[in-house]
Amino acid sequence: MSFFSKLFGLGGEKAAPKPMAAAPIEHQGCEIIAQPMSEGGQWRVAGVIAKTVDGQRVERQFIRADLCMTEEEAVEVSQRKGRQIIEQNPRLFSDPSDTGPV
Repeated sequence: MSFFSKLFGLGGEKAAPKPMAAAPIEHQGCEIIAQPMSEGGQWRVAGVIAKTVDGQRVERQFIRADLCMTEEEAVEVSQRKGRQIIEQNPRLFSDPSDTGPV
């Protein structure tokens, strides 16, 4: 690629949009970190739920089928889904060796 192509953004690969850094929220002793994923011009609801169990940080990743039009909306929905997962799964962190997704 020539210098001018790089300079004016012609013909180069476009970088994937960086997800926004949403502040983690706390819910029932767990930390919810929204991590929406860019997909086809929309944002997929996703995140991590973390909790310290017996001095060890344990994380559970979740990815949902829900798509949102904006990243901000996806962060809000990801946080709401994280709260629902915690409330509907009281044994979510009962086995710290289980590192599978929820």
